[in-house]
Amino acid sequence: MKVAYCSLGCKVNDYETLAIVDEFLINGFELVDFNSKANVYIINTCTVTAIADSKSKKMIRRAIRLNPSACIAIMGCYAKLHQEEILKMEGVSVIIGTSDRTSLFSRVMTFLERGTKSCSFYDLDTYEELKLTSLINHTRAFIKIQDGCDNYCSYCAIPFARGKSRSREVMSIIDEINLFGKTEVVLSGINIGKYGLDKNFNLVSLLKIIFDKCKDFIRLRISSIEMLDVTDELLELLYENKKRFAMHFHLPLQSGSNKTLLLMNRNYTQVDYENIVNKITLLFPYVNITSDILVGFPLEDEIDFRNAFDFTKNMNFGETHVFVFSKRPNTLAYNFEQLNPLVKKKRSNEYIKLNDINALKYRESLKNNKVINSVLVEKVFLDHVLGYSEYYVLIRINNPNLKVGTLVKVHIIETAYPISVGVEVNDV
Repeated sequence: MKVAYCSLGCKVNDYETLAIVDEFLINGFELVDFNSKANVYIINTCTVTAIADSKSKKMIRRAIRLNPSACIAIMGCYAKLHQEEILKMEGVSVIIGTSDRTSLFSRVMTFLERGTKSCSFYDLDTYEELKLTSLINHTRAFIKIQDGCDNYCSYCAIPFARGKSRSREVMSIIDEINLFGKTEVVLSGINIGKYGLDKNFNLVSLLKIIFDKCKDFIRLRISSIEMLDVTDELLELLYENKKRFAMHFHLPLQSGSNKTLLLMNRNYTQVDYENIVNKITLLFPYVNITSDILVGFPLEDEIDFRNAFDFTKNMNFGETHVFVFSKRPNTLAYNFEQLNPLVKKKRSNEYIKLNDINALKYRESLKNNKVINSVLVEKVFLDHVLGYSEYYVLIRINNPNLKVGTLVKVHIIETAYPISVGVEVNDV
């Protein structure tokens, strides 16, 4: 029996998909490429934007075309919020939302043995533990520590899809890091900064235990954290452990306009955000600060856009992920007056061009100052390897003899975005 999977959206989805596929492999299934013919297709969907919805539907239809008699198992945020659309699709066998994922394997087996279709949609009050026994072709250890979100930003449907914030048990996290964390550990979650608040605990307390109890990993990375959750206590702890912390913060901005931030229900201002960035850069020279930008938010006039754009430009982000606003069901902004699609596209293009400029400028700063990058080799080709450094810069090394999973110290000698070129240096 063959199983194939497709995971759309965030790193949390990737983790959940790997955990579910892992159970199939333990039970004797063979993993094949998603574009191959398989007995089971698992699609973990995303609904963060209208484009994500479209991709989710596209992958479902592709799986049905590849093998109409296969078990097509759909899960994730799009499945949770758009149940009726998926139920109308002929060929879908199993549907679950963002909970009860531990039942997916048994539901699939029931379909394969009896042809019985099934659905499961409900919210959990506690964190749902998913077990991993292997990383399935992943070099970095992505460790999920939290699920759900209580923020209810006016544009975001994720709280409706994921439910309230829930935290994973500490020792479960520690055990998984000790099992997989041999080089780089990436902590992931829907709203990581709120870790532990449902258990009278917090992220700083967790990190202290991780640095103390987990000795094998070389560096730790926080996949994304809200600016409001970057406290002095957190920064002090990371500074104390800076030799084991990746020099990268992903701080979603969404908009550099105070008016738009207020409409978004983001609860901070330009000054608040800039103050946190200044604190970080003071402690960590050459740190890469990356961000998310939501373009074309309703009611954003040209003055708002220019204000936001100029602020983003001055932040000198090492990279920005640019998303175009699309109204999401159940959200407050769904009923706001929408902008012309051509206006949104024009503004998006400006941000994308700005990102190319600032991303290249950041990489130039590493090159000009001859900063040593420690690259984790993730892919090997005929004449080179690729991997990310602690600064979250993708670097090519022209040495195909390097093995996946090794760390190589390099200087950047050619800067480009998205891939720069590094040359090996002696260990220092």
